[in-house]
Amino acid sequence: AANIYMRTGIDEVLKANPELQLVSDQPADYMSEKARQITETVLQQHPDLCGIMGIWDNAEVGAGAAVAAAGKQDQVTIVTNGAGSATGCESIKNGLLDVIFNFNSPIQAEIAAQQISELLQHPERQAGSEKTIFFGPITRVDKTNATGRNCWKLDELK
Repeated sequence: AANIYMRTGIDEVLKANPELQLVSDQPADYMSEKARQITETVLQQHPDLCGIMGIWDNAEVGAGAAVAAAGKQDQVTIVTNGAGSATGCESIKNGLLDVIFNFNSPIQAEIAAQQISELLQHPERQAGSEKTIFFGPITRVDKTNATGRNCWKLDELK
C-alpha cells in the first residue's frame, strides 16, 4: 500500500506542475543493482534529466551510483523515502542520495508498543470496540540533518 500512496503523491505533484515531465516509470523491485541499470539507461536516453524519485532508500543508492558514474550529481536530484537507518544517512553524506523522507521505523515501533500496552492494560475492552489512529512523524532528511535520531543503527536500538 505504501507504494500506491507514494505513487499517488508523485502523480499529484506532476499534475500540479505540468512543467515537470515524467520520462521513465520503471520498477527496480527494491534492488539497488536494478535501479543502477535503469538509471544508466535513462541517463543515456535523457541527458538533461534533473531528478529521480524512488520509493526506497536502499534501492535508490543504485540510482545514485549511476548518477555519480555519469558525473551528474550536481544536475540530478535523487529523492526517496526510508526507515531512517544510518545507511540512508551515509548515502546522503556520500552524495548518492539528496533527500530521504524518513518515517523513522524505531518511532513507529514505539507507537505500536504504546498502543499494545494500552490495550493490554484494559482487557475488558472488546476487540474492535475502539478505533485509534496514530500518525508518526515524517522527517525530510538531507545533508543538513543526516545525524542523530534521523540515522539510527540497529545495534543502538538493542
